[in-house]
Amino acid sequence: MATELLERIIISDEELVEWRERLGKNPELRKELTGNSLYWFFHIYFEEYLSYPTAPMHQELCRYLENWDFKMVEVLGFRECAKSVFGILALPIWEMVAERAKMILLLGDSLDQIKFILS
Repeated sequence: MATELLERIIISDEELVEWRERLGKNPELRKELTGNSLYWFFHIYFEEYLSYPTAPMHQELCRYLENWDFKMVEVLGFRECAKSVFGILALPIWEMVAERAKMILLLGDSLDQIKFILS
């Protein structure tokens, strides 16, 4: 079941609500799914950051961020399209929780930006 969802990431809002309820009742499936997919981790544990439905761009962004074969990923998107929420907030937490990384280094343009990220 998790494999099916990992392959078919883009789902309707109605299906997403249904899957959140299912995953709330099945912790093993939730752990498998969220441990293997930043996209699902975000949708399950950071749903309060979702003001609007996610777009196909977010699926692609998550696939790039999940793939350690890329040494660097440059993300271009319009303002407030959740680039930072995925890359600076959800990704480091997911990497630690999924035990993909032992140490995380957050970089920013200024001390104020880093303080904002950590708050």
